[in-house]
Amino acid sequence: MVVRLAKLLLLLTPSAVHCGLPPSQPNPVASNPLNQVGIAPCVLPQRLSPQLWDQLHLDEFLRNYPGIQSISVQEFARQNGAQNFHCGIGEKCNVGELCYPVKGLAWYSLFAMQEFNLFMNSVYKAVGTTMDLVRLTTASLLADLIKPPNTSKHHRQQLWFDGVLFLTAITISLSFGLLVNMSALTADSTWFTVGQISKYVGLASGATFTGFAIGDMAHRSTDHEPESAFDYWSQFAFYFSQCQTQMQQGITDSLRQTLDQGIAKPGTQSVADLLAHGAFLSPRTKKTSPEIEAALKDVTQIRALVILLRSMNAFVTRGSEPCSGRGPNGAWEEQDHLSFCGPDNVLMNIVLARGDKVENTIYNAQTIGMKYSISAEYLTTSAWKCQTKHSMYFDPYERAALPTDPNADCLVNLPVCDCTREDIQNEIKKSGIIVACRKLGNLKI
Repeated sequence: MVVRLAKLLLLLTPSAVHCGLPPSQPNPVASNPLNQVGIAPCVLPQRLSPQLWDQLHLDEFLRNYPGIQSISVQEFARQNGAQNFHCGIGEKCNVGELCYPVKGLAWYSLFAMQEFNLFMNSVYKAVGTTMDLVRLTTASLLADLIKPPNTSKHHRQQLWFDGVLFLTAITISLSFGLLVNMSALTADSTWFTVGQISKYVGLASGATFTGFAIGDMAHRSTDHEPESAFDYWSQFAFYFSQCQTQMQQGITDSLRQTLDQGIAKPGTQSVADLLAHGAFLSPRTKKTSPEIEAALKDVTQIRALVILLRSMNAFVTRGSEPCSGRGPNGAWEEQDHLSFCGPDNVLMNIVLARGDKVENTIYNAQTIGMKYSISAEYLTTSAWKCQTKHSMYFDPYERAALPTDPNADCLVNLPVCDCTREDIQNEIKKSGIIVACRKLGNLKI
């Protein structure tokens, strides 16, 4: 995805400007906060910062500017001498240097608006980078871990249902979490939270789109059943592309609406609200896509793997058997198994629930460690640590950015059935692992 940025336009000095002060004020020298703090209207401080914004009372300046509830960003710029200040996706509005031509408090306000616009363009680009990374990761995992479907009707339906769950979680959980993190990394900012992303991506429309996609996939599945990992990916890829289009259009439309409405329009998340306390008064260091991808590659692979395992109805058994296998330290052998025996001599395995029966093997499981460098030890111990420290299925990233540290809490949140418990052991003898873990371990499998 390539976003064309408009060439930087020269700012023409108009015959009369407000110089950053509301024109109705009779004595601009006395009432100008710039003068109150000892800064001349055309002298740029050494460092722009949120603290300077508060020091200059810029929130108050915008709030009291004549007509601020109805004039747009472009009109505000025009009134203060910036005739060609056009913001939006694909636009690079630039206020120019202080007093050439914009002066005083208006310059600081427009500079912050300029930085906000640059940030939103970075977010727009981050959508493409995010979806590319998700596409690449999920394509690889699907090719490696999804076994070609059996010809039995029951197996086809169950496998497709898993695929629908996988698409839902990847779209909502991984993609949105990555977008928040990529946006922050791209513009070196922590401002953009899920609260703001809901506005600019359009979370409601995104949820509607996801529901449509799932329904459409279910309908298509009756006409063409996937027969290989490539078939799965071909169908997923179409919806990932649609999701990217939806997200980017949401950013474009929401930003346009915000810029065109009153800067301090009541009852909205206005530009004045977004700029409050100098959130965008400091220039940000931009990072390149390779730098961003390097920072998030590991957590993307881990998160996508966990989502895939969850969609396969995977869970961790702890102490269901002794450490007497042929693998390292008594774990099961690595071929098609995810198994770990630690210093505590407790066997931990990742297995699949298939109805009321347990499936101990996972197709091609050894590639998880060999290709992605994600060990069974990491997956099982991380899941157990998350569950004991917090609770089963706890997910701190459901409404937040994904971390960049693979060892962050609960990046792996597979449910764990603690088979060392005496009550679960007794139930396993009577009903089997699946029933025991559902009934007494409270696993949703």
